[in-house]
Amino acid sequence: MNSSPVPSVPRLVDTLRSSPRPALLWYGPGGERVELSGRVLENWAAKTANLWAEELDVVPGDAVTVGAQVHWRTVVAVLGAWLAGAAVRPTDPVSGAATPGDRAVLALAGPTGPRLPC
Repeated sequence: MNSSPVPSVPRLVDTLRSSPRPALLWYGPGGERVELSGRVLENWAAKTANLWAEELDVVPGDAVTVGAQVHWRTVVAVLGAWLAGAAVRPTDPVSGAATPGDRAVLALAGPTGPRLPC
């Protein structure tokens, strides 16, 4: 088994930024299809990092809880949180509950409407 080191967030972002090829392909339940190049995904992540920091007061070292929905926006939210210096915790996939003390700052709308991670 090859055990290569996990790349750092800045290295991952640099790799995305330099790639015009598709980096994320997502197919939704209703036939929706989203394809984002590395450059576009990096741009979404940078904008999301600014949202976390400027609008939601996330600072490096904070933990951000995201919903467990499988969606392209979840990838963007996680990358943005990492760029803002935050750790990421998914909600409990069984109960949908966040870890006690976590602050809900993100909700993703799914086919049945918005679900808060707390």
